[in-house]
Amino acid sequence: MQGSLDAPPLILRKSRAKSLGMLALCATFVALLVWTAQVDPDHDRALAIGGAVFSGLGLPLFGWELYRPDRLTLGPDGLAWTGPWRTRRYRWTDLSAFSVLRIRGSALIGFSELNRPKANWLAALNKGLLGQEGGFPGLWEIGPQEVCDLLNAARDRWGGAETR
Repeated sequence: MQGSLDAPPLILRKSRAKSLGMLALCATFVALLVWTAQVDPDHDRALAIGGAVFSGLGLPLFGWELYRPDRLTLGPDGLAWTGPWRTRRYRWTDLSAFSVLRIRGSALIGFSELNRPKANWLAALNKGLLGQEGGFPGLWEIGPQEVCDLLNAARDRWGGAETR
């Protein structure tokens, strides 16, 4: 973590160690599923290959995160999330309180956009299922509750105290 709320900008990065662990997990699943498809004639080969392809999608993603981790940049003007494909910027006044969303053992950082004119179908689905419209993925260099506490403190400090 770089900077602080008293000396902005504060920059949080995804953990390279956690990304390496996820990369190893994906590679292990791919190897096991390919091996299963080759040696077990009673096993559904198409299912094993499909699983290997699906698990293999994590290899370039987590490989990229080792090279260039996602980051959250917090400052008085708002929050910027820089991911693998783009940077999204939010003003503090446009964000609801942040919360930890737990889905099957994974922890995400959830939030809603307060001034969004109309939610798209995915945001509406997320709101119905999880109570929040959007979120940031996990694996940050600090724990999910600490990230939430930091985001909420920044939001309160820099002008986003209203809630939905």
